[in-house]
Amino acid sequence: MPAYIPRLKSAGIKWVSGYPENYKLGLPYITGLLILNDSETGVPLCVMDCTWITAMITGVATAVAAKYLARRDSETMGILGCGVQGRSNLEALLVILKDLRNVKAYDINRENLRRYVDEMTEKHGVNVIPVDSPREAVEGCDVVVTAGPIRKNPNPAIEASWFSDGGFCMRPGL
Repeated sequence: MPAYIPRLKSAGIKWVSGYPENYKLGLPYITGLLILNDSETGVPLCVMDCTWITAMITGVATAVAAKYLARRDSETMGILGCGVQGRSNLEALLVILKDLRNVKAYDINRENLRRYVDEMTEKHGVNVIPVDSPREAVEGCDVVVTAGPIRKNPNPAIEASWFSDGGFCMRPGL
């Protein structure tokens, strides 16, 4: 993702990649590197990891979409994928959706799910409920976020009939 900022006389690139099997190693699915250079001299100004900033930007993008598309009185959220993106999306949505009280969480990795439930409940005071299937995470929710990995040959994890009428669903990063 190249960028040029004339006012700051800088140009850069964000090199991002996704590795679906990283969870097995305790690593985030999305990792990346940010390189920023002086646009007049080419001198490097910054080389840094961009995993955190990518997660925050993606979470904020979901929250902006929800601000305009989700019902303001949304109380229940379903989250599929309890890694870095699952965390940043919930945190950003809690800023926008003030009535959000219950989160039904699902992850194929039960240890990730357990950590997510414990961390998000303690950190944000919302009722995070672990569920055993994507269907349980989606049905009855006002808001659904699918934060799982993008695969070359995907198997649909959710069906349209599971969504609540008037609900908001977001696939971050697309």
